[in-house]
Amino acid sequence: MRLKAIFTSIALCLLFSVSSYAKGKTKQMYYQLETYYFSTPQQEAILDQYLEKVYLPALHGYGLKNIGVFKPIANDTASSKAVYVVIAFSSWKQVRKISEELQTNLDYRGRAAAFLGAPFDHAAYNRKTITLLKAFFYGTHFGTAYTYCPAV
Repeated sequence: MRLKAIFTSIALCLLFSVSSYAKGKTKQMYYQLETYYFSTPQQEAILDQYLEKVYLPALHGYGLKNIGVFKPIANDTASSKAVYVVIAFSSWKQVRKISEELQTNLDYRGRAAAFLGAPFDHAAYNRKTITLLKAFFYGTHFGTAYTYCPAV
């Protein structure tokens, strides 16, 4: 339960943060929260390998720098665990563009073949959810970025 509270606080901090203040205008930010649910150490290893060696380098290659990956602690006894990936985008258009480019990028698909083509009886994860979020827009009256993080 404590782990869920920590992840919720981290997600809220990211969601309620306002983007950088540039040229007198506050820029709207969008976030994609990907949640991979897994239950075996083998699935965790496959996810770790995919995220570290394939997915994150591909996203960095498209110019995305604000990416967070959150994993359960090693002694978590929950039967179903989750890895959270939070990606910050500057526009909805960028979300769609990068998603489409990843689907057609042959280099990415080749490096991700073990993950994307895993057989159904040895799946890389049990379930995946993607949530797209639009950050609150506080207006240009703030001189610096403002973040609200509730206490855990």
